[in-house]
Amino acid sequence: FTDARRLLEKMREQHLRIAVATSSEKDDLEVFKTLLKIHDLIEEDATADDAKKPKPEADIFQAALNFLAIEPGEALALGDTPWDVEAARKAGVNTVAVESGGWRREQLREAGAIAVYADVAEIVRNFDQSPFAH
Repeated sequence: FTDARRLLEKMREQHLRIAVATSSEKDDLEVFKTLLKIHDLIEEDATADDAKKPKPEADIFQAALNFLAIEPGEALALGDTPWDVEAARKAGVNTVAVESGGWRREQLREAGAIAVYADVAEIVRNFDQSPFAH
């Protein structure tokens, strides 16, 4: 996630709103956001505290959509596991996936990812051709 901040900056330059949808606890997420120095780029957080069921159920993504007050068709998720892709799909949200979570391109595609990149740095390098730029 060394390029996480740069990716989020590019998203904000496109006027995209950003929410984190994670199965982590809120305190753990705060540590992660501090390490990546991304607090200023995140609008909302949906954590395990906001969901009855964890991924691959849709609860966390539905919470993020509610916090942003947007419809599923207006959102695009970024995930690194088949559970991320499945949970987002169940919430009606398409997902761009990265292999840096340890899953192969084929596995992420089979789960329903609309695009798969090796890592966040590859998205940054190809941002203008990515689903996030459209």
